[in-house]
Amino acid sequence: MRGLPFLLLSCVVACGAREALEPDGDGGRDGSGGIVSNGAGGEGAGAIEGGGGSVATGGSGGAEPEMSIVEACTIAASCGVDAGWQPFTASSCIDGYARLGWHYDPPIALVDPSIAMNVLSCAQQPTCEAFRACYGGDWVSLGRCREGGFCLDDETIGAGFDDAPAFDCGSIGAACTDLFSDAQRACCNATTCGQPYTATCTGNVASLCGFWGEYAEFDCAVSGRTCQPDIEAPCRGSEPCNGGEEITCEGSVARYCSGGGWATFDCSTTGYRTECAEAKQSSAIPCRPASFDCDPTLDPDACDGDELIVCADGERVGVSCTSLGFSGCEIDVNGRAKCVE
Repeated sequence: MRGLPFLLLSCVVACGAREALEPDGDGGRDGSGGIVSNGAGGEGAGAIEGGGGSVATGGSGGAEPEMSIVEACTIAASCGVDAGWQPFTASSCIDGYARLGWHYDPPIALVDPSIAMNVLSCAQQPTCEAFRACYGGDWVSLGRCREGGFCLDDETIGAGFDDAPAFDCGSIGAACTDLFSDAQRACCNATTCGQPYTATCTGNVASLCGFWGEYAEFDCAVSGRTCQPDIEAPCRGSEPCNGGEEITCEGSVARYCSGGGWATFDCSTTGYRTECAEAKQSSAIPCRPASFDCDPTLDPDACDGDELIVCADGERVGVSCTSLGFSGCEIDVNGRAKCVE
């Protein structure tokens, strides 16, 4: 295993809408300070500055250590409690930041910028109890929806068994909505979802109502595209294409057919999907991990002594649990590797 890569990137996606991350308080897990990223601006559907690599900590006090996305995801996954049907791992969290703001997923699975921002901010807390209090619960995810969850009250998603993990939608200013699917699902909807399976545009921001009544927003301008009222492809490139074309590459820049129009995106800005997906169909994610050593969406995390082994940009890397304030790395009762206090 090689050392953890600390990537300093100026932008996670093309520099468009931005959120400044400035949590209250002056203490991180090691007392190094709060997360601050350059820039300010777009709310909700925008991207997070520095999300592809590491996010600077500290502020006016001079040069401070940095916390990488890898470290923040390790803390979030370790402090969360298993629930639902889709386990949240440090590796899947890292890959979520690699897709944040530029790659569109259906509303049920879309990475939410406000929740992603909360994870980065709350990872600075000194204990898991403090992380969960900051984040809004122990059912940790990067999205607004929880597979296997239902509304315990107007704001809280729970899993429905004794001492089950829960998430407070109020932590992101949303209400809990039980979805009208054929299975148990709930989402934190920022507004009442309209006609199911539809999209509307306000400028280049798509407002999306999923098949089961889940609501999400997505800013197409962040990746240089325009909004169109299509729930399956709300972001359109420029010159016409038919959708069956393959992705082509010029270095790390992918050219692909998006919503009936040619679009380009520089994969090197994502941090953890840094290679162009040459010759894949345009329906695929145009940026892929640089290495094929592991798959962040399929392969489980593992323990190697004190280290949690995660998948970052397709490569297995070790994160020292003790350096993050944990006692070590263990396999829990559900067979999931995580850092433990």
